[in-house]
Formats: sequence, C-alpha cells, structure tokens
Amino acid sequence: MNLEGQTPAQLGSPVPEALELADRWILSRLHSTATQVIAELEAYGLGEGARLLYSLIWDDFCDWYIELVKPRLRGENLASKRTAQQVLAIVLETILKLLHPWMPHITEEIWQLLTQVNQTTSISVQPYPTPDPSLDRPPTGAGVWLGDPNHYQPAQPAGRNRPQAPAGRHRPPGYRRSHPAANSQGCPSLHPGSS
Repeated sequence: MNLEGQTPAQLGSPVPEALELADRWILSRLHSTATQVIAELEAYGLGEGARLLYSLIWDDFCDWYIELVKPRLRGENLASKRTAQQVLAIVLETILKLLHPWMPHITEEIWQLLTQVNQTTSISVQPYPTPDPSLDRPPTGAGVWLGDPNHYQPAQPAGRNRPQAPAGRHRPPGYRRSHPAANSQGCPSLHPGSS
C-alpha cells in the first residue's frame, strides 16, 4: 500500500500543519464514522454499523482518498509523501480495528501484516478506536460542504471529470440508454467503447 514496508508505528503521526485537504477530509470522515459505529454497537445496530463501515471503506477511502493521494505517493515532495503514508496507515489500522467485530479473522490477518508485530499479540486485545472530536469537523478548502459529514464531497481530482452516476446507481463502462426510436422497447443497451 505504498508504505515502503513501514508499519504505522514506524511512520508515526502526521504533523497537523502538514495535512492537506484530502487528509483532513478522510480523518474527519473516519472519526465521524467511528462515532456513529460506536453508537450503533451500543444500540445493537450491527447492520447499520456494518453499512456505515462499508460506506467509509469503499465510498470514501478506496474511491476517493486513495485516488487523491496517488500523485503525492509518486511525486517528488518527500514531506507530502510522508504525510500521505502516515494518514494511509492510520486510517487503515483504524478501519481494521473498527471492522474487527464483524470480520475477526481477516482483520486479524491484515493487522498482523500491517503492524508486523509478533504473534503473541492480537488486534482483539487492542483498544477499540475512540473518536477524536477535534478531527470530527469539516475541512476547509475546495469542495462542497452541506453541513453533514456524510454529504461532503471533495473536489474531483484531475481526469475524473466524467459524469457520475447518482448515488446507489453504478453503471458499467460503456453503458448508455438508447434513444426510444432506436430500440422499440426503450431498453438500455451496451455499446462497447462509448461512455
């Protein structure tokens, strides 16, 4: 994961002044989600807690944050690269701890690889993440903020200016609706190579 073989402990914590907009955004989403997941666990809302984690992992961490930091990880600015690595490590380790009640075996295995600890300790005996209220606020900068952490969307990275499908409606590449005159049933069709 571009950590160059270093563990989260070896990388350390990022300097708050060095955090870029994307870093502040993912940390805000992480801590907001942690607060909600803890509340769901206390209320025995396991389904909603799992949904919140799924959304954080796929919609925020994988779809946005990892894509936003790729140029920094490949770039020449070593300070920015280091900060991106630190945030990636912190977020991944925290996600593993949050997800552990739902997926104990796989989170244990990934945590062991990530932290490179000896086999005498386990993620199950690590403290469950506690939200940091100072990080549970919207970042300032480019992007759209609608007052709710679930509705913040960072500005799209360069090259991603294609129209996005509405939330919950994922379309494969090449999907488009045919004009009703072209298809008497008005059914969607796949046209390879078009987007």
